[in-house]
Amino acid sequence: MVRFHLADDTILFTVEDNGPGLNNQGQSKNGDHNSFASQITRERLALLNKKRKDHIEFKLENIVNEKNEVRGTRTTFSISFEPVQNS
Repeated sequence: MVRFHLADDTILFTVEDNGPGLNNQGQSKNGDHNSFASQITRERLALLNKKRKDHIEFKLENIVNEKNEVRGTRTTFSISFEPVQNS
């Protein structure tokens, strides 16, 4: 599921999946596959944030059910912006 939400001067972009979830280091628990997607995303955002007044935030978390079983992953980007003034 992909969702966009506008809250004041922030765009929230959220992606949810039903994959295996994350381990304690925030990496995918997908068997032998060693994904670098989260690390690369954090590095790219760090570079972008050096040039931006308002930072882009990135959050990864497991989606759990009422039995505390992992049922997927939620990734959220929070992007602040300054509204454009019409003249």
